[in-house]
Amino acid sequence: MQYSKRAFHDTLARFRKNAIFRAEGFQREVERVLDTTAQNKRVSLKDAFSYSRSIMTCSMLRVETHAVSFVILIIAIGTGIFIPYGATDILTRISVIAVAMLTGTSFSALILYLLLPIHLVKNISLWSIAAFHTFLAATVFSLIEPEIIRYLHPYPVPTRLEVFVPFLLLNGLVDVFILWLFKSQICLRTYTKRHKTQSIKALLPAQKYSEIWVISAADHYVEIISEQGRHMHRMTMKSAVAKTDEGEGLRVHRSHWVAHRAMFTLSKEGERYFLTLRNGERLPVSPKMAPEVQAYLDKGQLLAAQ
Repeated sequence: MQYSKRAFHDTLARFRKNAIFRAEGFQREVERVLDTTAQNKRVSLKDAFSYSRSIMTCSMLRVETHAVSFVILIIAIGTGIFIPYGATDILTRISVIAVAMLTGTSFSALILYLLLPIHLVKNISLWSIAAFHTFLAATVFSLIEPEIIRYLHPYPVPTRLEVFVPFLLLNGLVDVFILWLFKSQICLRTYTKRHKTQSIKALLPAQKYSEIWVISAADHYVEIISEQGRHMHRMTMKSAVAKTDEGEGLRVHRSHWVAHRAMFTLSKEGERYFLTLRNGERLPVSPKMAPEVQAYLDKGQLLAAQ
């Protein structure tokens, strides 16, 4: 039993890790298209639909998306919307809900796929696109769903208005949630604003955009470690440090820069110094920089004691 439970958790962890890895790949494609659009002030039709497809695939790989879909399904079953009048048997109710969810999701996804490129081509707000998508998807669904139900079951079906209103509300909730979840990662205006600055943070992809803790040299790259994850970028350590604010941190070693907020304790082992970060990671410190690091830590402890 314990072995089966562990195997289940391992399988679930591998599945989640694979989903995150794939989502990051699609997110990089979104970033590429946003970067091309921001620089050239125009976008090709191929890139625009690649942007749309990557966003939709990313959303399908997120646990939050499946969770909100499950909630919508429970609401649909509990309230009995889309159910034909007089249909009391459980098989009919399940089949109608299944058809409604499949039809609604398919048409909603298709319409969204066609609408998202407009954000890049015309620079129209994503909130405006979401509002139009919700209305258009509900309209199409209310025209088609009653006919499908009528074809499958002999019961009187809800009117188009009775189908339109609940689907408009449910689809609207999904659109608001998805946009809230992804807006910072897919919005052209947000991307352009974020990359206008010369800060090192501008190099981070949207899903890892947060306060930077460490910058480390890695051959011809630097590894930027933020509160949201790690990111590799091709540049020299000198150029990366030049993009940080002077009072934000210290270059404690020729291969490492550390933000002040990440420093925890400094220790000496033989002739070598090591800095322990607040996340438990340890980094080497050059003897030349050790006094400055210790002075900052002592200053922080003094301020905390006051």
